[in-house]
Amino acid sequence: MTIGERIKQARKIRGMSQRELAKRVEVSAQAISKYEREINAPSSGVLLRLSKALGVGVEFFVRPKSVVAITPDYRKRRALPPENGRRPSSPGFDDRPRLGRMAGPSDVQRLK
Repeated sequence: MTIGERIKQARKIRGMSQRELAKRVEVSAQAISKYEREINAPSSGVLLRLSKALGVGVEFFVRPKSVVAITPDYRKRRALPPENGRRPSSPGFDDRPRLGRMAGPSDVQRLK
């Protein structure tokens, strides 16, 4: 995005007209229009006032044009080898008796 496109985007997000922005930045509405259409470039002082009026940092206007997407490298998924044709489980998990209700204190003694 160009500086002009970013000025216009920030202005529209704030819901301001070119005249309102021009009044806050102390330039003419025609100057704002020319900045947005890339006919003129704002000076550093005007950029500072634009950033303050629009509530963005100066770097918003001058950051790089494109963002490089970085694709992370994920490790490949490996299938676990089957254990005797059964699904993998935690050690000792399948050895416990299955109860049809929640275990209480008397059941704890039985499980030991």
